[in-house]
Amino acid sequence: MIRQNSIKNILREKGMTQKELCEAIGQDHINFNKIINNKRGLDHHMANKVAEVLGVQWFQVYEPMNTTLMIHGHLKGSDESSDIRLCDPIEDKPEHIILNNYLDDPDNIICIHECDTKAVFLIRKNKKENYPSVDGMHYTKLKDGSLKFLLMHNGVMRRWNPNSTAQSNVMRQKPKLQYSIPVSRIDYDFVRGVD
Repeated sequence: MIRQNSIKNILREKGMTQKELCEAIGQDHINFNKIINNKRGLDHHMANKVAEVLGVQWFQVYEPMNTTLMIHGHLKGSDESSDIRLCDPIEDKPEHIILNNYLDDPDNIICIHECDTKAVFLIRKNKKENYPSVDGMHYTKLKDGSLKFLLMHNGVMRRWNPNSTAQSNVMRQKPKLQYSIPVSRIDYDFVRGVD
């Protein structure tokens, strides 16, 4: 079985022809066309050469980069409450983004759009726990049903609010959580999808 590659898509995005790529890496165009069209395999050494010429990471040659994700909720960091509002599947028009970076398991991701900074917070559903076990930002559901981002650092829990000081966001009492999930990554490299 031949491992699929994404060279053709990357060439299209970069505005480069197959012939130009072949010349840059010193390969015969006719034979390399079989690799580009997934009729022959691509070894790691050649993938590194291709990646260098195309200005991408070597693994991008093998993986699809433009992943479509549904937006599950919105957040305005400038709002004092910093509550996350989940999208209503009945009332809200479905929205999605096209992430311009690699994402290995898009079906396992909760995607929250932060409206002020134009960022998306990506959270892996399968990392759910009762209380934060690691430092960092966490997507949390409190016992009162509200959804918030909380920050854990050295055992101290803070509300995430980019418009106030860290000290004023310290939670004096341990919050009562239904669950917590660490934020996997925050990404700015996406475009809003068009339906």
